[in-house]
Amino acid sequence: PMNALATSQYEEFAKRLDDSGLRMGLYTSSTPYNPDETAEFLQEFGRKEAFDCEVISREEMQRDPPDILMTNYVMLDYILTRHEDKDLFPTAHEGALNYLVLDEVHTYTGHQGADVAALIRRLREHTGAGEDLTCIGTSATVASEEGLDAEEEIANFSERIFGAPVDADNVIGESHYPIQFTQGK
Repeated sequence: PMNALATSQYEEFAKRLDDSGLRMGLYTSSTPYNPDETAEFLQEFGRKEAFDCEVISREEMQRDPPDILMTNYVMLDYILTRHEDKDLFPTAHEGALNYLVLDEVHTYTGHQGADVAALIRRLREHTGAGEDLTCIGTSATVASEEGLDAEEEIANFSERIFGAPVDADNVIGESHYPIQFTQGK
């Protein structure tokens, strides 16, 4: 996601992953370079202390990459092209990238969609993940035109973005369960 969405999701993840043993980092333009600059970063979240799961500075992430990295596609492009950032996906961890999640996947259309699709292919190549990378796209805003099979359309779109086959049976849609009310209660 873009910075605002990544930041809001990051805070929720950090709370949930505290004391889990997993480590996570947020890599955006506001990520501090060294550990001495983390106070301002934490203030964005109204905190003075980091959760134990947080790897906050770029320096720390490059030295020992987190288990979960939240970023946006622009920063991911920088990670794959800037020499100092490539350490986030070290050669020693080749094949270790298991999951890629794109939130608001419906926004990746046109030129931006083509750029993101190429970026994902470069990520697969750079990390050695290849076809083993499990890609997940989420969206609360997906609609299909009348007469079209929504799951099939979403699967085809996902294949173009992720560069790997997606079976329409793997598309999970929303469902609503009616709440039953009884008189007098």
